[in-house]
Amino acid sequence: MAKSIVPKKPRVTSTGFTVETSHCRRCRQEKPRGNFIDATNTLLDTNGLMSVCNDCIEELFSNIYGYSGSIEATIHKLCRMLDVAYVPAAIESAKKSMESKITNGRNPSPTSLFGVYKHLAKVMSRTGLKDTMVDMMYREVPGNDIPKDPEKVLDPDAFEGASDLLQFWGTDDIEEIVFLEREFANFKKTHKADTYAEIILMKEVCHKILEMDIARREGRSVDSMLKALQEVMKNLAISPNITNAASGNAVDSFGSWIKEIESTRPAEWVEDKSIFKDVDNLEAYSEKYITSPLRTFVTGNKEFDLDDGSFGEGFSEDDGEEPNL
Repeated sequence: MAKSIVPKKPRVTSTGFTVETSHCRRCRQEKPRGNFIDATNTLLDTNGLMSVCNDCIEELFSNIYGYSGSIEATIHKLCRMLDVAYVPAAIESAKKSMESKITNGRNPSPTSLFGVYKHLAKVMSRTGLKDTMVDMMYREVPGNDIPKDPEKVLDPDAFEGASDLLQFWGTDDIEEIVFLEREFANFKKTHKADTYAEIILMKEVCHKILEMDIARREGRSVDSMLKALQEVMKNLAISPNITNAASGNAVDSFGSWIKEIESTRPAEWVEDKSIFKDVDNLEAYSEKYITSPLRTFVTGNKEFDLDDGSFGEGFSEDDGEEPNL
């Protein structure tokens, strides 16, 4: 007797929608429902599924972890990006769950840790509550500090001036401080930053560039950050269009001045330019009083200027004889 085929029940989301496929806003692909986890913010994701697919979440996890080097910091940043509650206790449980799977011979992907974390975070958030529906949208834990890799944190006593760097940039991340210092030095090579206001704005420009650099590594859009950067650069008068306009105005002013001279005070054309060669007779003066005496001193031979009527001692024009020695 042939077995009857039982039709699959439609998969209904928490918002009451029957969804077979969904669209990922990051990779912009239509994927099966199984490639999406349940949404935390159903006010935006009204179909009940997160608008970023699992593949993109794993890619974001890998990118952020490669930059931060910390599981806690990676999950915290992902939670902020994806609007998921941050529950530090769930991270430790997720780590133990992954270690247990490895011990049992399974080989879970390191980036699947976020999916395990999200499930445990929901379980822990509703502990003691009868209602299974719990608000899982992003929230900070009061007084919680995201742990950082000690090797990437600048010690105020590491070297002379380290505390000043920490105060100036407002961060203790060594990589960020190196990036900010390099950008600040590059700007100071070509732009003025003498007043307090100019320094504050240039610092803000460097911070905006750092934010854009981090966003690109994480695969996020930088359009809004770029607009904010352009606004700050305009206030500091260092945007390329303002700089080019200023240099163009200087060239135009010089050209206008030359044009005015040529139009109102034209130079006289002289055929014989030799008459202006040495108007003050400086060449003859230097030959007589500078060059000739030096030559006499060096060679030891006296030179007589016959045109000037100067003769050697004991010699006259009248007798034309050698002087008596």
